[in-house]
Amino acid sequence: MKLKNCLIRLCAGVLGGLLVISILTDISTNNWNYLTLPKPTQMRSVSQEISVLKRDLLKKPSSSLKQRFTKQKKELKQMFACLDQQANRDRPETPGDCNLKDRINFLLNKLDNISHDVLSPEMDGLAEKLRLYAAKKFYDIQNPRDCSDAKVLNCKVNVVCGYGCLVRHFITCFNVGISLNRTVLITTKQRGLVFNSMHKPFSESCENVSLSCNHVVTVDTEKATLDNENCLTFEVNMRPPANEFYLSYSVPRDIFPLIFAFNSEPLAWWNGQIASFIMRPQKWLENIIKHKEETAFIKRPIVGVHIRAGMDKHIRHPLSHYMGYVEKWWVSYEQQQQLAGKDVSSFGRTLYVATDVLSVVLQLRQDYPSYHISNDEESTNHSSSTIRKTDMGAIGFVTDVHALSKCDFLVCGFESHVCQVAFHLMQSLYTDASDRMVSVTGAYNPELTAPITRNRYLAAMDHVARPQSKELNIKRGDVLFIFDISQFEGYSHPPGGYYWMNSTVSGEVGLVPSYKVKPFLRTNSVSFL
Repeated sequence: MKLKNCLIRLCAGVLGGLLVISILTDISTNNWNYLTLPKPTQMRSVSQEISVLKRDLLKKPSSSLKQRFTKQKKELKQMFACLDQQANRDRPETPGDCNLKDRINFLLNKLDNISHDVLSPEMDGLAEKLRLYAAKKFYDIQNPRDCSDAKVLNCKVNVVCGYGCLVRHFITCFNVGISLNRTVLITTKQRGLVFNSMHKPFSESCENVSLSCNHVVTVDTEKATLDNENCLTFEVNMRPPANEFYLSYSVPRDIFPLIFAFNSEPLAWWNGQIASFIMRPQKWLENIIKHKEETAFIKRPIVGVHIRAGMDKHIRHPLSHYMGYVEKWWVSYEQQQQLAGKDVSSFGRTLYVATDVLSVVLQLRQDYPSYHISNDEESTNHSSSTIRKTDMGAIGFVTDVHALSKCDFLVCGFESHVCQVAFHLMQSLYTDASDRMVSVTGAYNPELTAPITRNRYLAAMDHVARPQSKELNIKRGDVLFIFDISQFEGYSHPPGGYYWMNSTVSGEVGLVPSYKVKPFLRTNSVSFL
C-alpha cells in the first residue's frame, strides 16, 4: 500500500510538471552572469518581452509532448499492475519488489529527458528575462539620480555574527527596501567595512551620503510617514519581533506567477536574485573565485558537498547520509548518459568538498576511494571557529559558496549559512536550482534564527495517523510549520517522503506525508514590473 501511495504521488507530480511545461512557448535565451548587470537598452526589450510572455502562458501543449507524456503514463500503469499482482499473490512468478527502484529511476530519467528537450529552452528563456529585469530594477532603485532628494531606507544591522549571517540580514534589508520602493543604505558596526572592500557598493550614487533619519519603521508606522519621509530607519536584530516588515520574505505579486511557472521555490529564486546583486565581487575577489574554480573543477560533472561541524567540531549527520545522496545522483546521471547512447565506463566520479574540519575530507577519501575528491585546504582552515570571523575567513566563505553554487549537484544542510547562500547563488545561475540540490536537514528557510515562524505550510488534505506511528493527525486547511530537528534533541531525520511538522491546531509535533501539504506561498502587493 505504501508503494502504491508513492506511485500516486509520483504520477501526480508528473502530471503537474508536464502541464506547466506545456503552457510555455518558444523563447530565445541569453548568456547571463551574476557578476554583470544588463545595459539600459537591454532593459527596455526585456520589459516588453515579459509582457508578451504573460499572454503566452495560456497556450496549448504540443502534440509531441502529449505523445511522450502518454508513453510515460503507460510505464506508470505497468508499475501499478506489478504492485497489484504482488499484493494479490495471484502471480507467483512476479518478482518480489517488481524491480521498483530501477523502474522509477528509469522513469525519472525519461522525464528529465522530456524536461531537457521541451522545458529547458522555454523555461530558461523566461528565467533569463526575469533575471535581467530584476538585476536592472535593483540597480535603478539603488542608484537614484539625486540621492539628496531620494526616498532612503537606512538599515541598521545591529548584530554580531559571521559572514553568511550578515548576508542573510542584508537580504532582509533589501526585501524591506523593495517593499517600500526605497534606496537601501546599510549601517553596521561589525563587518560592513570588510564586506564593502570585497564587494561592489550597494549604491554607487549614494555611497558617501550622510544620513539623518528620525523615524524608525515598525509595524505601527503610519502610511503617511512611509510615503512622505525622505529617510526611514529599519533596525535588524538577531531575533526579530513579529513585525510585518520582517515578514517581508515574500515575492512581489505581479511576478510571482511567472517565477512559479519555472521554479519550485519562488521565494528562494527571489532571494537568490538579491543575493547575487549584493554579492557582486570586486575585481580582485572575482579573480580569486575564478582561480579556485579552475583548480577545483578539473573534471565535469562534479558534485558539491558542504559538511559543517561547527564550534564543537561535531558533525551532526553521518558522512554516509551525505554520500547516499551523492551516490543516487551519480547513478541517475550515468543512466541518463546511457539512455543518450554514451559509454559511461570511462566516467570518473568527482566530488568537491567544503567543510570546516579537514578530517572530514581525509575520512571521505578513505571510505570512498572510487571518488576523486577535491578540497580547498586553505578555505577549510579559514572556516574554523577561531578564524571564520576574520578577513581571511570571509574570503574563504565567499570562494566556497561560489564554488558550491557552480557544481552540477549540491548536497548540504540548510542549517548552515554556507548552504543557504550557495543555494541562493545557484538560483541566479540555473532556472530551478531546487532540481540541483538536496538538503540533509529539511526544507528551505530564509530566516534561520526563527525556524518555526517562517516555514509555513497548509494541509492540502486530511491525514489520519497510523496506530503506534509518529505521524500527525491533520485536517485540510490546517496551518503547519516545518519542525527543524537540528534545533532539538531526540528527533531523527524524517523518512523519505515525510516532514517533521508542528501543528498550530493541536500544538503537537509529528510526521506528515510531504504530498499532503503545500507551502504557504507568500506574496506582497509590491508592483515590481
